[in-house]
Amino acid sequence: MKKTLVAGLALALSLMAGSAFAEQAYQKDIQLFSQQDIVITNSVVNNGATMTINDAAKDLGALVEVRYVHKVPDDKDSEIIMTHAFYTQGELWMRGEVAPDQAAPIERMVTKRTDVATSKGLAVGDSFEKLIELYGEPQFIHWNRLNQDDNLEVDRWFVYQCQEPYEKGTPKAERPEVTKLLIGIKGLEVTRVGYSGMWRLGL
Repeated sequence: MKKTLVAGLALALSLMAGSAFAEQAYQKDIQLFSQQDIVITNSVVNNGATMTINDAAKDLGALVEVRYVHKVPDDKDSEIIMTHAFYTQGELWMRGEVAPDQAAPIERMVTKRTDVATSKGLAVGDSFEKLIELYGEPQFIHWNRLNQDDNLEVDRWFVYQCQEPYEKGTPKAERPEVTKLLIGIKGLEVTRVGYSGMWRLGL
């Protein structure tokens, strides 16, 4: 009986080790893209660009609404950590409380314009097959968690991390910025392209 238990335990540990190794290998094989891969062509609303919410309407269509995200949900007296602007052709986010005519860096943007594309040539209206051909498997898949308001036009987001290379052992605080390429998908079609530099907020 003891031999059977020992053998069973050894097999379980072996399987656990194998699974952990497979997971590590899978994570290692996922490509990290360069910051240049998130550039959205034919658009001035690029990551870190400084402009006003009103000026961004030139790229994203007419301004529809501006919302403020509070540190404590449903508590309007708590600190405002993010400004979220909605347009007819997309959305953008800025850190903190930003008035429509106040210039501030753009931290995140998504658009449904069909005349813009990523630097690799992916655009709204392209197929799921083209997305995988250009970018491969994503680091994360979110089932419409980045923006609940897109429920009818986006059912999942493919998130690709973009970071320039750094030397092994570099402290986290000194590593290059991480920016995320965001691809919204509905069924088997690309319906949004964009980026997010708000990784410290988990976005």
